[in-house]
Amino acid sequence: MTAVPSLDVWSVGMTICELVTLDVTLKPTYTSFLQNGRSHRHAGFLFMDWLSGIRNAPLPKSMKEFDQDCLDLLTSWLLVPDCTKRKTLAQCLVSPFIMAAGSACTAGSPVSSPLSSASVVSAPSPSGGQDTTFTGGDAAAIVARSERIALDVPSRAQRKEVRDHTALYKGILWKLNRGGDPAKSEHWLKRDMWLTSSGSLCYHSLKEDKRLILIDGDQLASGELALFSGGAIQPAIEIKVSADTDDREHQATILGCESHQDYAAWTRALESARLLAMQTFHLGPSLAVQLKAFRLAVKNRRLKVSEGARDECTPVFKSKLWKLKADTDRGRGENWFEREMWISQNGSLVYFSVKEERELIYYTPSDLASASFVELGDGGSCKRWGFHVALPAKDGVEFTPSEFAAESRELRAQWIEQLRGL
Repeated sequence: MTAVPSLDVWSVGMTICELVTLDVTLKPTYTSFLQNGRSHRHAGFLFMDWLSGIRNAPLPKSMKEFDQDCLDLLTSWLLVPDCTKRKTLAQCLVSPFIMAAGSACTAGSPVSSPLSSASVVSAPSPSGGQDTTFTGGDAAAIVARSERIALDVPSRAQRKEVRDHTALYKGILWKLNRGGDPAKSEHWLKRDMWLTSSGSLCYHSLKEDKRLILIDGDQLASGELALFSGGAIQPAIEIKVSADTDDREHQATILGCESHQDYAAWTRALESARLLAMQTFHLGPSLAVQLKAFRLAVKNRRLKVSEGARDECTPVFKSKLWKLKADTDRGRGENWFEREMWISQNGSLVYFSVKEERELIYYTPSDLASASFVELGDGGSCKRWGFHVALPAKDGVEFTPSEFAAESRELRAQWIEQLRGL
C-alpha cells in the first residue's frame, strides 16, 4: 500500500463523518464481516476487499439527513472511491459547504484567518489537469473547538503494567458451570480471570493447573453482553458468542461479580476489549500479497445458488456430514458441526446454511475436478470416519484442506467414491 495525499483526503472525510455521527462510520460493515467470517484476519481481508470495490461513499443514513452541502462535500469531494477523481484538500476549500462556513464565520466574528488575505492560491489538480484557483478570503473557515470528552484510557504507568503483565484487566469472577442451575450456588466456580491485549478472556484452571482461554478475542468482539438476573451470584454478566458461522445457535457464558462496582468495571473492561479486538487489523507491505492469497482461498467458497441454477444443484448423492471448523482442534467435539450436504447434478458440493436459510455452494465443479480426497485416521479426532478435500496450489498459494467426517465407514467410502468420480 502506497501512502499518497488522496489517502489523507479520504481520512479527513471519514473524520468529518464520525464527528457528525459520533460513531465509527465503517464499524457496522466490519462487524458484519466479523460475525460471518472465521477470524479477525479473514474479516479484515473481506472488509478490505469490499472497500476496494465500492462505487459510492459508504455513508450512514443519518449523515444523509444532516446537511446537504456537507453531504456534497463528502460524496463529491472527499470520499470519492476513485482516487484519481478525488479532490485535493486545497481544492475542497472552495466547496459550497466550506465557502458557506467561511462566510458565516467571517460575518459574525472579528477573528481573522490566515487565509483571509486577498492573495490568490493555486491548487494543482490530482489528475494533472487544469489547476484550481481561488482567493483566500472566500475560502476562510474557522472551526470552533468543542469541549474534549475525557476517554477512559490507561495512564503511562498502567500501560507499562499492561505490557509487563500482558493483562489489560484482571480480577475475580464466578463462572456458572455449563448446563448448571444458576440458582444453586454450588454450580458457580470462583476463578481468577483477566483480559489479554488481544481481547481474550482467560482464567487459571485449577483442574489442569494451566492458564486457558475461556472466550477468545474473535468471539468476544462479535458477541453480546447483557445483565443476567435470577442467579445465586449477583450481579452477573451474560456473554453470548456465536457457536458457528453457519448456525444461529449461541453459546452463553455466565460470569458472576463480587459487587456492583466489580460488575461495572468488568462490563467496561469487556466492552473495551471488544473494541480493541475489532480494531486490530495490521497493515503492512505484505497486505497486498496476503489479500490476493485470501481472495484465492475464498474465491469459490459459499457461492449462493441462483434461481436459474437451482435445477442444476439438485442432489444426486446426499447425506449428513460433520464439518470441522477451520483452524481448530479436531479432537474437540464443539469444533464439529453437522451439515446436510450433497453432490449436485452439475458436480458441485452443496450444503444448506441454517443461518442464511438457503443453499450454498462449498466447492464448484472445477474445484472438485482438480481436488484430492484422502481418508483420515482416527488419531487425535473425536470423529472416526474422517476425510479431507484438498485443492491444488494456485499461483504459489497453498490451500488448507477442508476436513469432513461421515457417520460410518461405508458412508465415508461412498462419499470419496462419488467425489473422485467427478
